[in-house]
Amino acid sequence: MCVEGSAGVDGVVAKDSQRGVLCAVFGRYRGGSGPVLIRFSGLGPTYQRAKVVAERIANSEAQALAAPARTIDGVFAIRKGLLEVVLNDLGMFDAYALTISLAAKPDIEEPTAQNVDRE
Repeated sequence: MCVEGSAGVDGVVAKDSQRGVLCAVFGRYRGGSGPVLIRFSGLGPTYQRAKVVAERIANSEAQALAAPARTIDGVFAIRKGLLEVVLNDLGMFDAYALTISLAAKPDIEEPTAQNVDRE
């Protein structure tokens, strides 16, 4: 699997192959602000859809952050092993936490409060 971002954005991804879940964190460490396209490639031909939940962690400097803001909660198509996700409003020193549930079938279950992992 390969992940592409843009200059000044870095991240790390962990994959639980048994559960079909990716957990990722991306942050901007230099340069401007605005949307960033993240490409998850090499997912293989098995997966057709992904449930993506993204939470923006705004740079609050020395102030405590009440909670991350959920900015994405939806189902995305995976085409030819590629999943593309746009992270909007990624400002200087902001971060995003993503949970991506991969599905082999086109009709995946929408998560509810009972089946969303918070690890």
